[in-house]
Amino acid sequence: MQSVIIGLFNFLDLYTIKNYNKGDFTMNDKPITEKHKGCMAWFFLSHYGFFHFGYLIFILIDFGIDTIDKNFLLLGVAAFLLESIFGFIQRKQLEREIKVNIGSMFFLPYLRILPMHMMIIIPQFLGWKPSLVFLLLKMAADIFSYVLYKRIYHKPNIADTK
Repeated sequence: MQSVIIGLFNFLDLYTIKNYNKGDFTMNDKPITEKHKGCMAWFFLSHYGFFHFGYLIFILIDFGIDTIDKNFLLLGVAAFLLESIFGFIQRKQLEREIKVNIGSMFFLPYLRILPMHMMIIIPQFLGWKPSLVFLLLKMAADIFSYVLYKRIYHKPNIADTK
């Protein structure tokens, strides 16, 4: 659910971004324009959502729905949703002052896909518990994502501009 919320807010970020740096990112071998920006956001939502639909099926088949503590899940989802709303507001305020690399924004949430893929594959080969593999890989992906996020939304200091 955390990854789904991140994907939804990334879609909103991509769809509503006004002050962005195109970098080397292109669509159909052409530089990104306002028209492309909307298409790119919808493509992200459908592609990222496709992965998560597959994960949902895997989780329900492998673990079952009866093993989920629904109250704990709802509490966690509500807390993460609230944090994501505040983060979205902060990013929109920062975008007034800095240009954000739209290509980096597009790809950053995909770092979360790797731990979910590996959670399905690695335990089968190594005999490990899927939850251990997931927690280790997710922790690494979250740390890496945090570092990249800070670079994407870096507000230059006066010393940086000299």
